[in-house]
Amino acid sequence: MLRLRHAAFGRKAVSGNTDTRLTGNRERAIKQPTNSMMHTIVINKLKELKGKKVYFEPLAGNNGDNLMRLGAMVLFKELGLDLVDDISKAETVVVSGNGDLTIHPKNKPIEKSLLGLALLKYKDLPVIVLPCSCIASNAKRLSDIFNLRTGSTTIIARDEISYSLFREFAPANVEVYVDHDMSFALIGSDWLNDVKKRISNNSLLVVERFDAERATKPPGVFRIPVLFRSLVPNSLKNLIKKRALGAVYGNTPFVTEAISKAREHFPSLNYNVVKTGDISLPQNYSFESFVAEIANASAVVSTRMHVCIMAALLGKPFIAVQFEGGHKVSALFEKSLQKLPNARLWIKRPV
Repeated sequence: MLRLRHAAFGRKAVSGNTDTRLTGNRERAIKQPTNSMMHTIVINKLKELKGKKVYFEPLAGNNGDNLMRLGAMVLFKELGLDLVDDISKAETVVVSGNGDLTIHPKNKPIEKSLLGLALLKYKDLPVIVLPCSCIASNAKRLSDIFNLRTGSTTIIARDEISYSLFREFAPANVEVYVDHDMSFALIGSDWLNDVKKRISNNSLLVVERFDAERATKPPGVFRIPVLFRSLVPNSLKNLIKKRALGAVYGNTPFVTEAISKAREHFPSLNYNVVKTGDISLPQNYSFESFVAEIANASAVVSTRMHVCIMAALLGKPFIAVQFEGGHKVSALFEKSLQKLPNARLWIKRPV
């Protein structure tokens, strides 16, 4: 459940890095992503699969991963790929990119990551990994998995830092490229055009995650050692998470800071209601709810990158939050979003 917090934002000018282009009524006509964000490398690699039987491995994940998968499916359809549901009939495998490789190996060993498991599961088949991110410690370990494969491997980064890491550690027989996140394949799609018909501007949406990349110290229940948490069934954990987080989302220090940042960067926009919650969690929010909350927002502040990407696709002002020492959000922002006049990057000290 989203928490509501009422806040009347005026139009008083404030100091700081404001965008003078966001004045008067122009906040309703903000520049959106263009064809310059369309995929060149991805399209060229997928075109090589024409005439072949292709199996798509979407990987499990949150609503941001669902957005990437939707973008991939739109592109597959446009290119006329022959997708099969039976892996035994496949001649090649396309694996959805995700953020698994940005999770430190002490929290999730590379061989247990969704991408690592997929590379080994289809080790005898050619595999193309769609744009993803990576940290150095995982790039090193990923090379061991590459060496266990007999099928050809192509991996595409979604930012320049991940691209450099893949290039540095991948074996010579692995093809490495860089391109935009798959969500941008939705630009110009019927699906996105339909969402745009339902746009409104009635709230400030603040999305805060409570995992390893959290902005606020989590409730006490989340400080239980991982060993004990692993013994609790997922259904019960999801219920506890929903109840515990629902009680704190609207009153965290991050929310207060986020409201201040929104006032600083977008002073000409009015917000009567502040909505807070981690809408990326599929346990608590359907994909339709994820999209609707962003479509109904006047502006977005988020520690979840794909919330910001969805906001960008809809032409919404947004502030993407990157914690010091990381690059998952900032590198993707620099690759694909920084030229948008309504885009801001907030480098924040982690808790």
